[in-house]
Amino acid sequence: MRLGVQIPVCASITSLTLVALWTKSARLTEQPRLQPQEQPILTQSGSSRSLIGRNLVLAGDSNDERFFRYFCRRLTGEFDSILTTTEIVNPVASEYHGKIRWPTMASVMTCHDRRRNISAAFVFHQGLYSIPPQPTWYLDFAHRRMHTHYPNAERKRGILPITDQARWIWPQVVLQLLPKRENILLLQSSMWDSMAVLEGVVGTRVSLMTEAHENMTVEAGAHISATNLSTWGWLSRAEDVWSALLQGFQENGLDVVARLWRTNPDCPRLVHEGSAILNPLSRLYAEAVKDAQAASAGAWLDTCIVDLRGYYVAPSPSQCDLHHFTKQGWEAYWTALSDCMQMPTDTGKGSIRFPRKFLTGPERYR
Repeated sequence: MRLGVQIPVCASITSLTLVALWTKSARLTEQPRLQPQEQPILTQSGSSRSLIGRNLVLAGDSNDERFFRYFCRRLTGEFDSILTTTEIVNPVASEYHGKIRWPTMASVMTCHDRRRNISAAFVFHQGLYSIPPQPTWYLDFAHRRMHTHYPNAERKRGILPITDQARWIWPQVVLQLLPKRENILLLQSSMWDSMAVLEGVVGTRVSLMTEAHENMTVEAGAHISATNLSTWGWLSRAEDVWSALLQGFQENGLDVVARLWRTNPDCPRLVHEGSAILNPLSRLYAEAVKDAQAASAGAWLDTCIVDLRGYYVAPSPSQCDLHHFTKQGWEAYWTALSDCMQMPTDTGKGSIRFPRKFLTGPERYR
């Protein structure tokens, strides 16, 4: 069981039932981890990888969605270069056979740069704690968003774990919406994991926090440590996603030439926006992945770290749109990607003017 640790907190916070977040048991039993491929199709790490003639497959949250829009528009020079998809039919004989539908706020997005033969896809995922055993506080968090952010399958109801999506659904997205060629995989999991913890602490949405809730986040944030990540199984869940994704791509004859993992910068910057819990967790997630990579451990041996935290350091409140990073963050994201692959230099057909509504956009977690 991955859950069950208690963060030491003062008596006043304990009286506000903060301890319950760390001690609630999972509702589902542990499932066996997927076995990794015997011979993953991967190239060596380094910036020699080029996007030209390849697909970029990005799985992430609304920060990655915003960056994907920026990426496609910068790549193609066309503002209306993005195609959205909310339904596919999965032909694979499994519990995910049949129609797969996404709500509008979690639409699949694709774009194509025909001049350089580059294609890209974005899929929204709902965090590592969607993988069983799902913590009670994650289930509460998910329940508030089931109709806005969670896909549904014709033959399966409830939360679709991202390991299942990675193995059975995302490869079909690539097969049906992108050219069949070598793929670069880019993953991250941070904000949906952190937001679930935050709402578990305060018992409500961030937008409804009171001053008392803010004080709770400060107290709890001071006690969050790597021990909590270990207890919640965060790193092993991330490895399960890599295993499932590589297995799904292999089973569908899709070549993977590189895999990348993005770190998360410190947005938001203000306590009433959740910074006291969200930012320490972003740091801990990044440290966990970097330590695993440095130790050449498991799935991280051949994973290149897109260290956005290293390029977007301590942004000011004006450089964060609540928990989202803004245009400076997208530019830093592009730069961080160049550490892991060769980014196009002669992008687009000229500069693009981004409308203000695109620069701000709707708040995705409220």
